[in-house]
Amino acid sequence: MWKDREDWLANRSSKWKMVTNLICTILKDDTLETLPHLDEKGNLTGLKEDLTGPFTSASKFLLYFDFTAPIEHMAEGLRYENIDVVVITGRNSDMQRASTLTDFANSAKRQVLIMSSIGNVGLNLQCINHVVFMVRNHYIRR
Repeated sequence: MWKDREDWLANRSSKWKMVTNLICTILKDDTLETLPHLDEKGNLTGLKEDLTGPFTSASKFLLYFDFTAPIEHMAEGLRYENIDVVVITGRNSDMQRASTLTDFANSAKRQVLIMSSIGNVGLNLQCINHVVFMVRNHYIRR
């Protein structure tokens, strides 16, 4: 895990930095006419200059990983940004998962749900209005 916020800021990957900045931008102001997006050169545009809290937006994010190893690392990093994060993985029992989802859906302070494909069957996620897929790059050798 990260030693502290400075370690998070200095050593996170460019992908994690981009996702963090995207989440912070939308949580800062969800009335943007154009959401941050990748331009034709692959650069993320539309980000706010000041990405520090308070985050007053009512937006809720699902950050979906297709692999579980980095989930807790990402959650801890987002917490360094003062973002309220909850995590669901295959380690959660059905009761824990249901409790976490109810809390996330009904609490205005809960902003990001991070989960993997394990344990996601039959979920009702109507409260989420932004989804970010974190998938591994798969390279095919010829």
